[in-house]
Amino acid sequence: MAKGKVDALRKLLEEERVAYDIGAYRDAPAGLRIWCGATDDLRVLTLWLKWAYQQVQAAQ
Repeated sequence: MAKGKVDALRKLLEEERVAYDIGAYRDAPAGLRIWCGATDDLRVLTLWLKWAYQQVQAAQ
C-alpha cells in the first residue's frame, strides 16, 4: 500500500479513536506499528484495520 494510503488509514483509525501513534517509524518504509495487549484486543483491532482499509480503497 502506498504511503498516502497508509497515512489515510492511520488517520481514520485515529479519528475513530481506535489507535494512536500506529504509524511506522519515520525512517521505516510506509506501514503500521502495532503494540498489542490481550488476544481479544488484537482480534478487535483487525476488524478495525479491515474497515479502515476498505474505506481508503473505496475513496481512492
